[in-house]
Amino acid sequence: MSLKFQPLCDGTYTVSSGFGTRWGTFHCGLDLAAAHGIPIYSATDGIVIAAGPADGFGNWIWIDSQREHGVDLIYSHMEPEQIRVRPNERVHAGQLIAYVGSAGESTGPHCHFEVWTTPGRIGGKAIDPAPWLRGALDPSAITPTTPTKGGTAVGWYGDPTWLADVLRDEGLNVVEAPGWRDRGQGDFRNIWGVVCHHTGGSRTPATEIMYGTDALRGLLSQVHLAQDGTVTVCGVGVAWHAGLGEWPGLPEDDANYYTIGIEAANNGTEGWPPQQYWAYVKVCAAICRRLGYGADHVIAHKEWAGRKQGKWDPGSLDMHRFRTDIQNQIDRKNEGFLMALSDAKQEELYNLITKELGYRFQSRFKDEDGNQSDFRDSLVGFVLECDKKIEALDQWRRASEEREKAIESKLDAIAAALGHAA
Repeated sequence: MSLKFQPLCDGTYTVSSGFGTRWGTFHCGLDLAAAHGIPIYSATDGIVIAAGPADGFGNWIWIDSQREHGVDLIYSHMEPEQIRVRPNERVHAGQLIAYVGSAGESTGPHCHFEVWTTPGRIGGKAIDPAPWLRGALDPSAITPTTPTKGGTAVGWYGDPTWLADVLRDEGLNVVEAPGWRDRGQGDFRNIWGVVCHHTGGSRTPATEIMYGTDALRGLLSQVHLAQDGTVTVCGVGVAWHAGLGEWPGLPEDDANYYTIGIEAANNGTEGWPPQQYWAYVKVCAAICRRLGYGADHVIAHKEWAGRKQGKWDPGSLDMHRFRTDIQNQIDRKNEGFLMALSDAKQEELYNLITKELGYRFQSRFKDEDGNQSDFRDSLVGFVLECDKKIEALDQWRRASEEREKAIESKLDAIAAALGHAA
């Protein structure tokens, strides 16, 4: 049986309402009151059945953990933008899945948590989550900490098997290297963010990142970025890319287990081709968005290891500007594609939808007495109406042809009869 974790970390919540009869109704779960934005973690391994709107809850996450614990779990009342998982996604115990909100029928920010027995949310029985959670681990217990220079890495726990999908969703040209899902030097812990590198040569192939060099064998980074912007996912496990270093929020000298490495084929001295630079921005933005972080979780190798190793990569890359572009990309995608259009273009598109595509036009048809048809519909409605009438006309044509053939047959029979009579 897999590990079991509390939905919220110790010290971040109080139980505001228990399981059972409440105000004349039956409360099927446990309300964990917490400040807005407090992280919510998956209590178990499982499969996400639903993640989005739900009556009464505002929004919910429904996780099937029947195979692991014989239960379905419900987490609810988060805002839409606070959800960090998608339906059909496999989650791990202790993984960040959402943040506390107050959507739906709620008197304040809290996580409503339910536990349902076999066969699950449908057909099963709600049980008291409090005894079920007894002995569950504190999610903060799996996050690395150090006394002064370290920190807490939160987000995704385990290997980022979603890499290819999120990069492709960002509009990037993605190549999945053979065997990438099984390549790495061990399993990730909580992924804190991204470390950016350059390879030292503009033509460094992805295979070198996949298999390493004579000096260092094994996966060197999870992602390779070519000069033309092509992204190759090289592996999903831990890679030897960071080495010794320090940065707030990461355990000193131990970033490999908590960061995704990106190796861009560039020598660091001749500048960055636009297609490679903007692909780099999108790769980082896609990963950060998936983890639920901003661009402050993207650092350069030179920022991590400059003092301890003398690293200077990625060269010729202004990290302040780079992080600004990454954050803009994160925000642009979060707000939807319309935000990339100018105000004038947005208004033009709005007018097209509401005044042309959505407007119900009056038919101009008049009958033989001059009476105008009362038919009114959108342009699409008119097209469909014409399609229906064409089909009716075709049926009438076929029926007319059959009647014509029948009449001709009868006339032939009459002519034959008259011929015999004569």
